[in-house]
Amino acid sequence: RQYPILDPSTKVVLDLCAAPGGWTQIASRECGPNTQIVAVDILPIRKIVAKSQQTITTIVGDITTDKCKAEINRAINHADVDVVLHDGAPNVGASYDKDAYEQIELSVHALRCATHHL
Repeated sequence: RQYPILDPSTKVVLDLCAAPGGWTQIASRECGPNTQIVAVDILPIRKIVAKSQQTITTIVGDITTDKCKAEINRAINHADVDVVLHDGAPNVGASYDKDAYEQIELSVHALRCATHHL
């Protein structure tokens, strides 16, 4: 609440690694009735009830693939995004080095996606 990045003036929100949908739900609650929210994850995202004119689009896909990137572009209609959320983490447990590498790789893909759409 100290930094209100999600507010009624927000037009487009892109939520990366969104499952199960907690941040998508918060974005829906905090943003205005005309906000478009696009939530992406490799796992299905639970249904979230949009308010008024809000559009909530969920995409089941891997943000590291060109196919998913194209789906995101279609969903936002090639518009600029106001806010990109990302709290993703890969499955862990194999080894620290492998886990750390995969976390950094996922973060870099999210950063690339954010800089492309912001």
